[in-house]
Amino acid sequence: MSGHKKWGEIKRDPAAAPARPLYHFSAERDGSAWLVKADDLPRVFTQVRRLDQAEDMARDVTALMLDVDPASFDVHVVARLEEPVRELVERARRRRVELELLQGQAAAVNAAAVHRLVDDGYSLRDIGAMMGISFQRAGQLAKAAIPMLDLDEMEEAVLRGATDRPDMAIVARAPAEDRAAG
Repeated sequence: MSGHKKWGEIKRDPAAAPARPLYHFSAERDGSAWLVKADDLPRVFTQVRRLDQAEDMARDVTALMLDVDPASFDVHVVARLEEPVRELVERARRRRVELELLQGQAAAVNAAAVHRLVDDGYSLRDIGAMMGISFQRAGQLAKAAIPMLDLDEMEEAVLRGATDRPDMAIVARAPAEDRAAG
């Protein structure tokens, strides 16, 4: 049995979609390629040249080994990196999330400012000059709905989006001498 339930065996909750099996994989650099191994399925592994190919190949090898449709389950690939590099990658990802948050906040504040200036009777050309944007952009912002998200909610939404994304995770890998001993 593949771990997949037959359609008739699934108890249907009208409020929830049926759960799909999730298979976890670890990817480790091996010379010029990546070795991708299933964490929860014995003897299921593959090799890829580039890390961006790992999810597709993990899905293909899982479907082949379990004899199931590749679209019937999810895979999650974790790239295992040695500590100095892992920390640098994690720091870069955190900074990118912070940047997205700041961009969202800036857009919300810009739109609110344009709406306030329009309400106070300023021309679009004056608004553009005051805010350092073109009068055309001021016009676009004036026509757009005022964002009603408060900044705390926006921050939570951006951070939630960053952690819920199906991107590959990056985790620490044991140093080479520990792997050789294991």
